Amino acid sequence: MKSDKKEIGCLISGMKSVYTRNENVMAWACDNSPGTDNTIVSTLIAYDLQVSTYVKNAQTNPEYVTSWSTQLAELLEPYIISGDRILEVGVGDVTTLVRVMKATKCKNISEYGLNSYKDYFLKG
Repeated sequence: MKSDKKEIGCLISGMKSVYTRNENVMAWACDNSPGTDNTIVSTLIAYDLQVSTYVKNAQTNPEYVTSWSTQLAELLEPYIISGDRILEVGVGDVTTLVRVMKATKCKNISEYGLNSYKDYFLKG
């Protein structure tokens, strides 16, 4: 995939402006980009704009994050045993994966996460 620098610059600028107005950045990107589908580039820009919000929410609402992670761990536990490897596709900022794995009763789990532009390796 090759993108024009000027096109990407306009996309970043426009999406950032829409984000600061608390509007839908992906809808804006679809309306202002060639084609009608979300692109990988617009998805990455949207994620980058929003990642600090996810991290900040995890830091300011630890009780919620702990509760949510515990619920997810309880859903996963019947399917995993000690020594398993867990892969989360679309790991994002890793705030959920790390906490879910800490909340499981299984030990010696290796966690792996992929997102669209970086690979994360986490060892539990």
